[in-house]
Amino acid sequence: MPGRDLIMCSPTGSVGVGDATTITMTISEPGKLKLSNLVLSAGFNTAVSASSANCIDQLNISSALINGAIELIRGRNTLAAPAGAFSAYRGIRSAIGLPDIHVQAGDTFAVTLGSESTNTGAINISMACAFSPDNVRESTPEPRGPSVYASSVVDQIAANTDGGSAAWTADESGILSLTSMQFRGYIDLAAAGAAAGDWADGTVYGEISAITLPSGNALVLGQGTPILNGTFFGAGQRSYSWFQGGAVRVSGGDQITYTINNTGPDAANFSWGARFYPDKFRGYDGCK
Repeated sequence: MPGRDLIMCSPTGSVGVGDATTITMTISEPGKLKLSNLVLSAGFNTAVSASSANCIDQLNISSALINGAIELIRGRNTLAAPAGAFSAYRGIRSAIGLPDIHVQAGDTFAVTLGSESTNTGAINISMACAFSPDNVRESTPEPRGPSVYASSVVDQIAANTDGGSAAWTADESGILSLTSMQFRGYIDLAAAGAAAGDWADGTVYGEISAITLPSGNALVLGQGTPILNGTFFGAGQRSYSWFQGGAVRVSGGDQITYTINNTGPDAANFSWGARFYPDKFRGYDGCK
């Protein structure tokens, strides 16, 4: 069977007003880090008058450094490349072409993100990258043809609270596509008009600290407190090119669980879904 991608993540950092911050991904096991599929996230951590809580398109990236030695953001003088080029919503695979590199446990990859704004408050930032481990996790081939759609339960998590969870429980045996997973967050504002802007989209506030498969294997890797930001799987918006997670076989009653932190200023509702191929698929072009 072919291997499947896992996800190497950094902890969350914070960019202050008119400042720049470096976040570092520390590798937890040997393998290939697919920097061509690097994704970055940024979200205002307090309510401000902005069009959206998600603000990666507004930040700059001035450095992307392998093991403190090899710089991938190049040029003279003060650099400020658009960080949105690395958004999981970019949808353009050719927008970046960074190298895929073989790494060992303890190796680092660091990016420096900056904000020129003076009025928006602090911004939470994180990054993730597709990762092919040397210790291969096998993938079940994804079937061709139609599927149904697997849905987790919804979990409402209080403002600035860790440790929520949203689980999907298989109702019969079949194959779930990890590559197709999508995630959504919905802010439950404390009062009507409590925050200006498109704050109903709380996906950027959903920080996924773990995705646990029925086998007990984890998808989210990294040293420290690695975080997979919700926008990296943003429902209806994510770039499918960045993560090829393969598929897993499940039996009725098996669970796949997201552990979720809500970093937003209000309670939020989170859930996720993915393609599912039941072993006994029922046709819809007549009785079969």
